[in-house]
Amino acid sequence: MGHVYYHHPGDKQFSLDFVHPAPAKIVSKIVDYGDDVAVKVQKYDIDEPFYVIYTSRVGGGPVQEIDFNLNESLSEMSADNSTIIVRLLEIYRALIAQNEEEEGTPVEAYKNIDVDALPDVLDRTSWEGSATDVAGRLASNLILKHALPNANHRTAVALIQFYLRRLNPDFAMPETSVETDPESYDWREWVNEYINESKRLLTVRRKNVLFKHCIASVRGRLSENTQSRSI
Repeated sequence: MGHVYYHHPGDKQFSLDFVHPAPAKIVSKIVDYGDDVAVKVQKYDIDEPFYVIYTSRVGGGPVQEIDFNLNESLSEMSADNSTIIVRLLEIYRALIAQNEEEEGTPVEAYKNIDVDALPDVLDRTSWEGSATDVAGRLASNLILKHALPNANHRTAVALIQFYLRRLNPDFAMPETSVETDPESYDWREWVNEYINESKRLLTVRRKNVLFKHCIASVRGRLSENTQSRSI
């Protein structure tokens, strides 16, 4: 059995947004998109054909230029949460600035920031157990919430370092940018399996409803096979 790409295989700027086996439903969905959304359609055939719509935000603009009312959002949070979230956003801005300095181009936003969703990252975190367990939960919840307009995974790693440094000021994350050859880094081989699995689980969690038609079809075939075997 094959698999469906989360990003369009020909353009990584386009991500999965809708799945359906009926072409008419695909056309109807495309018509509903606004002018700020670019669309690509990919046909797949996993036992039977279906279509996937990939979308990309047009003119999202640089992350640094996103305008939002932070004070209004903070006023709705608890004092503990607001303190941590202010620091989290400072970390995020520093990461974006560093990335832009290294790459020489602005980091583009693929969606708006959802500050109001960030307290849930903290509220859903169990603070019991070892420091590394808590740090892992924080990072996982932030990635799953996906409230930032870009660099959610990178911010989660930086959040781990921030949290562990509160417990041990001398703590530092392992170096992850040692270039062994041009465009080759010593960490990619062992870390990619964790990143890829993390992204796969995130995709399944956030996009599983999109595949209900395919799942229903598979269940139908399984049911037919079971009946034929019993006969």
